[in-house]
Amino acid sequence: MLDATSQVGGESTPSEGDFTVCLKCGELWVFNNDITVREPTLKEFQIFSKLPEAKTVLQMKKLFNKIKSQPPLS
Repeated sequence: MLDATSQVGGESTPSEGDFTVCLKCGELWVFNNDITVREPTLKEFQIFSKLPEAKTVLQMKKLFNKIKSQPPLS
């Protein structure tokens, strides 16, 4: 369930084809025209990987997955 969207460093609403990263699961998604999300196609992922922000987002995703796999702090 998508219950909120926000743009880092801006005030824009998502448009069809925009990329997003879920802060709960760390996955990369693509917005549909009705603001629902779906997995990116291989072509979309290739486009995303060429964006200047992609390296940072993919590093964050890797770190997120690493943290998520560790046992909780006591």
